[in-house]
Amino acid sequence: LLEEPQSEKDILPVRQAKKWYDSCMDI
Repeated sequence: LLEEPQSEKDILPVRQAKKWYDSCMDI
């Protein structure tokens, strides 16, 4: 059960990192 909340928090940084990565690709 402790891993579930941790995984959810990991998803947010991953989405933000992907968005940041897309911004770099645009540049």
